[in-house]
Amino acid sequence: MTNLFIWIANAIFVTGAIFNIYWQSQITIRSRYKYTPIIVSGLFASWVVAGLSFSFGYIVLIALFLTIGIMDGVGGIGEKRLVNSGFFSSVYKYSQLAHITLIPVNLGEKNRVVAIFNLTTRQSVQMIFNNELNVIKQELEKHINDSTEIEIGSVQ
Repeated sequence: MTNLFIWIANAIFVTGAIFNIYWQSQITIRSRYKYTPIIVSGLFASWVVAGLSFSFGYIVLIALFLTIGIMDGVGGIGEKRLVNSGFFSSVYKYSQLAHITLIPVNLGEKNRVVAIFNLTTRQSVQMIFNNELNVIKQELEKHINDSTEIEIGSVQ
């Protein structure tokens, strides 16, 4: 019974990895990597490893879990959709964007842009980009509807 559960979980993780690979391959401007998913998956995997016996299926399960944890830190502006990073990452159609706020942040020599994407479902997604404001704005304008407003904010 346990072996069946492990192989079902492996199938789910392989499906998740394929999902991530497909959407991450569509990213044209990548956001900064989020380390939280890999930290959480590493802690969880080490906790689980400490309590169970090892079989081939179990080793594959842990390897897939850690791989997906690493992959979940990647997000950005994709060709077809906005790819959100995080442990429970999602992709959003550009038609779901209600409002976008771009906030340029200058950290000495580094230029960063904090982007807040408000969705029509009353959710918001935040990403940080290591690019110039104009680059991010031009890329978003290629994908969004005319009804979606891009607001330029500032850090106060």
